[in-house]
Amino acid sequence: MITIDVHTLLNQLEGLGCRLYLDGEHLKLDAPRGVVTPEIQEEIKAMKPELMQYLAEHAGDHSFIPEVRSMETYPVSLGQRRLWILSQFENASVTYNVPITIALNGSYHIENFRKAIHAVIERHEVLRTVFVLDENNEPRQKVLPLADLGFELIYKDYCDIEEGEAKAHQENYEDSLIPFDLQHGPVLRAVLTQVAEEQFVFYYNMHHMISDGWSMDVLAKDLFAYYQYYQNDLPHGLEPLRIQYKDYAAWQLGQMDRPEFRAHRDYWMNVLYGDLPLLELPSQQLRPKVKTYNGRSLGAFLSPQVTEGLHALSRSYGGSLYMTLVAVWKVLCYKYTAQRDIIIGSPIAGREHPDLENQIGFYVNTLVLRNEIHPKDTFCAFCKQVAARTLEAYSHQEYPFDRLVEDLDMERDMSRTPIYDVAITMQERRDNGQTNAHDTLANGAIYDYGEAFSKFDVHLTFEERAGGVHFNVVYNTDIYDTTLIEQLMMHYQAIADVVIESPKVAIKDIDYLTRKEKTSLISSFNSSGVCYPSAATIVSIFEEQVSKYPEQVAVCYDNTELTYLELHRKSNQLAHYLMSCGLEKETFVPLCLDRSVDMIIAILAVLKAGGAYVPVTPETPRDRLAFIAEDTRAGLVVGHSTHEPLFPGLKFVAMDRFEYTDYSEDTPDVKLAPDQLAYVIYTSGTTGKPKGVLIPHSNVVRLLFNEADLFDFTSDDVWCMFHSYSFDFSVW
Repeated sequence: MITIDVHTLLNQLEGLGCRLYLDGEHLKLDAPRGVVTPEIQEEIKAMKPELMQYLAEHAGDHSFIPEVRSMETYPVSLGQRRLWILSQFENASVTYNVPITIALNGSYHIENFRKAIHAVIERHEVLRTVFVLDENNEPRQKVLPLADLGFELIYKDYCDIEEGEAKAHQENYEDSLIPFDLQHGPVLRAVLTQVAEEQFVFYYNMHHMISDGWSMDVLAKDLFAYYQYYQNDLPHGLEPLRIQYKDYAAWQLGQMDRPEFRAHRDYWMNVLYGDLPLLELPSQQLRPKVKTYNGRSLGAFLSPQVTEGLHALSRSYGGSLYMTLVAVWKVLCYKYTAQRDIIIGSPIAGREHPDLENQIGFYVNTLVLRNEIHPKDTFCAFCKQVAARTLEAYSHQEYPFDRLVEDLDMERDMSRTPIYDVAITMQERRDNGQTNAHDTLANGAIYDYGEAFSKFDVHLTFEERAGGVHFNVVYNTDIYDTTLIEQLMMHYQAIADVVIESPKVAIKDIDYLTRKEKTSLISSFNSSGVCYPSAATIVSIFEEQVSKYPEQVAVCYDNTELTYLELHRKSNQLAHYLMSCGLEKETFVPLCLDRSVDMIIAILAVLKAGGAYVPVTPETPRDRLAFIAEDTRAGLVVGHSTHEPLFPGLKFVAMDRFEYTDYSEDTPDVKLAPDQLAYVIYTSGTTGKPKGVLIPHSNVVRLLFNEADLFDFTSDDVWCMFHSYSFDFSVW
């Protein structure tokens, strides 16, 4: 008897892009990487008898992809159309070459090997496909007979050549850089090189238009099945293909109008609403205006201990290793950029339909994973969010990424990949017991694999191996330099160490700097190498600029401008008046002024007269104004006449009524010292009475000369003071 639980589980698996099926007496599961959690595995095990019974009774209950009628040309798939467009750009087509090399040991009969690969090409029409333009200049697929394709397996005998294997690999590498002629074909090249009596190197290269990573394995599997057939007269065991890639392309285009596809579309449009964030990692290089593909590949290794720690962490929140690796990357991006809204692309096989399992072709789709980082959340909580969003995305994976790009109707940026700049891939786990030369890299070591084509700004690939996780980064060298990427990889591993140890640490508290980096930073921050004039004051620095640039604009507000010389003279005139009113050395003078040129004149005038100014705004509550006036023992206030009632009983100098011409333009004869008070800033008073912070001239001088090295200001720069002048930062 079939229970409702079976249906619920099967529907859940289908929504995640998983396929459960019977292989003889065995229950098999095909699933996208990173989707099947330990909980789902336990559910399948617990219900195995019921599932097997149900699948046996309903074998074949899926909608078949129909064959299209025979035509001269056929429509391309959505992915093929995008690659066709990209292939028109310089170097882009070569970027989408998909080469692979296989080492063969033993004796191989060359003619039977040739027959075998011809049989594979005959079996898979896509290997005989070229791309032609119709009357609307749109690409179409055209399937050629094998005899018209012009394909030939190249055989080379390097047995008697010194370092023949190295020569073969070099030639194969050079072939991988040769573009394919997509319009005339063939879009497949293959070379079999014999480098010793029983040692061969088999190399084949296809364009992404007809292939993907899964397809490369299908080709090899079919090839060796046919070889055994020709060599040993053994059954090849390959069932005839019911459909071809052209059938899939037509079927895919027809799916777009189905109601369930509209639901998928609605999901993605909701996830990718608004302006999409652009990841801007720190770089000294300017992004090229047109996207380039120049890249480099670096590798690192996460040790078995770290890998097991990440697995344990994944189990703790019910997720997968892939989800945890993505979460670590997004936290790292947040730490580097302070961006909280982060998007990545995640390539998936795109073979949810069972008819596509043994097909060669371009089926890869891309899932867009968007997450919002909340710094106060724990890392474990963020992992749960990543897991939930990833599972949601997988349940809507049937919607093609290429159609999604069209639906979003984004303004095309020729310098970037649409929607996302970083891709993350999880390769299938190897359990063959063999170790790669780089599997033994120490945790934290980084290996340079050399030049590579970079389809994205950054592409991270993780592959779990017998000894841990291999961590590969291919990056665009026209955007980022090697030093930055090495730092990213080092800090990625540092964050992994932290969250394994403390999964409930708040994201804002995750520390990814090494001890060596911290020591270096502390040393640089404590450096006393900045030289500044120890006898200088704010006034002397200002007067130096007056002598250098007397006619340049010093300050402007609305339609009022003053040159350095004009500002110097007006502030001198006001200073003389303030001194006549009794202003003495380090006397506190409250300034109550609206934003204006008068504000700057008054500040300089008080300083030149030897006083210390106390900035307050006209909006300041009266009780606070009264407190500040009393606390500073003020006998004199400078402001605009409309604010005079705010200071009853005090002498009030109204800037808007002041007659400058009545006073000297010469600098007052006041000797200022660096340790003399320049101004007083009052705290907010939220925890008690406001407190006045006393700042001498020397503090401001030190700030100016230290920051000059950081920002390289010149006389051509303009500073906009958008702060209130009672806020300390405005002093700068």
